Amino acid sequence: MGALGAVATGAMLAALFPNVGASGLAWVALVPLILAARASTPRGAACQRFAAGVLFFLILIEWIRLFDTTAWIAASLVLAAYVALFALLVRLLAPAPTGWRALLVPASAWTALEWARGLGTFGFTWGGLAYSQHGNLPLLQLASVTGPYGITFLIAAVNAGLASMIGVAWSGKPLAGREGVSPRSGDLRGTLARLGVVVAAVGLCAAWGYYRLHRDAGAAPKVRVAVLQGALGWEGDRLPRVTDAMRESSEVYLRLTEEAARQGAQIVIWPESSVPGQVELDPGLRPLREALVATSTRLRVSLLVGSSHRDEAGRLLNSTFLYTPDSGLAGRYDKVHLVPYGEFTPWRQPLDFLYRHFPVIDHEFHPGKGHFPLRAGEAPVGVAICFESAFPGIARALRRAGARLLVVMTNDAWFGERSATWQHYHMAAFRAVESGAAVARASTSGITALIDPYGRAITETRLFERTLRVGDLPLAQRPTPYQLAGDVIAWLSALAILLLLGIQWGRSRRSMAGLQGPATPKAEA
Repeated sequence: MGALGAVATGAMLAALFPNVGASGLAWVALVPLILAARASTPRGAACQRFAAGVLFFLILIEWIRLFDTTAWIAASLVLAAYVALFALLVRLLAPAPTGWRALLVPASAWTALEWARGLGTFGFTWGGLAYSQHGNLPLLQLASVTGPYGITFLIAAVNAGLASMIGVAWSGKPLAGREGVSPRSGDLRGTLARLGVVVAAVGLCAAWGYYRLHRDAGAAPKVRVAVLQGALGWEGDRLPRVTDAMRESSEVYLRLTEEAARQGAQIVIWPESSVPGQVELDPGLRPLREALVATSTRLRVSLLVGSSHRDEAGRLLNSTFLYTPDSGLAGRYDKVHLVPYGEFTPWRQPLDFLYRHFPVIDHEFHPGKGHFPLRAGEAPVGVAICFESAFPGIARALRRAGARLLVVMTNDAWFGERSATWQHYHMAAFRAVESGAAVARASTSGITALIDPYGRAITETRLFERTLRVGDLPLAQRPTPYQLAGDVIAWLSALAILLLLGIQWGRSRRSMAGLQGPATPKAEA
């Protein structure tokens, strides 16, 4: 079961996501992992499941090889540690397949660990179980209440329930190396009843989501938005852009802007880095700066343009510039959550002795000062630049700051037709549902799309076509429960696991004290 379970779980988890996209496997992918963890020693559970995690992430994030093979392998090993820790927690806290603990511990552990690996500077949310269900629109609506982690919890709970059912069915056979667990591990009817409760909860959530998708949400003010996709062909390389390339980019996007205005667009969105160089500072880009202001004024459209910038301290920033008909340059947002080793090198100076032996980027972006909306006419627009759209907390922060429309500006040309292009795109639907706000996504080479507040793509492009999409998007009205409460499910899951670990540690201490017995008094002389 050990090696076979590791391979089965790793392969099924990888198959949940593009380019396979077998989303139905999410409901059974963890079953071999849980069964094998319970049949192993704690050390064996962690080691074998670490192999499952390595297989999963090596396949899932294969696209990191485009930047550096060493980083691909190192990231896979680090992320696999979360899978190993999950198996260890199951083995320690729920070794028997009976009772509610057998169901709730795996669900809480997987949810808490998935949430934890998305935190901080090195946070990485790719491969979350919830994202495999991007096409399951009724269930996706649960994200408006719990964020992605409520969906993850339900999926993991179904897996745990199935594993318990199989474990109880096998309870007539002793499980190797198991102390304190009866060979006959409980009542099958009770196990089936608990599984039935979880399945019913999934059904109720999906039924509510179906109702939410088809109810009359009432009238909301709308804004006509255009997203542009230049597909210039060179966006994914790292070579400095020459004058001809800059001129080509300007001509293409200005021409697409004219077409968007003819179709009635009020806001026109260019992708991330659609203007190479520093649009507001480079002397050679002065004609483009003037053209942007003039185009916005003449066409009466607000323009969101991706470029770089240097602040007063000389720090390089990945930025979005807003040009409006009445104000010219009306605002700038600087990317806050940067890509480690893609946009900056962590601890570059202290680790120089190590980095000199590996290829690292020769530039260094710096984070912006915070998340805030830009006002494009009557629409406060919250911008997430590329990697930022992978984090639910960023969209939530933008909505709490007053954004009523979310914009994702990205350059995914690096990935080509690799699975990362679709993985990244599918996250945008979650940001829409979580925040209750429509999402306008502009990508250099695709996928460019307009997404309604329920996660439905109103329109989307194909990869590598030079085109635009125009549509009417509603402005968000009321906050969603998730916007108000945040990651409560993840917090409660983490708290439950920590509490159980504390109880387990206390019992171990008392057990050890009992084995040692009372101290023997010294004989008197």
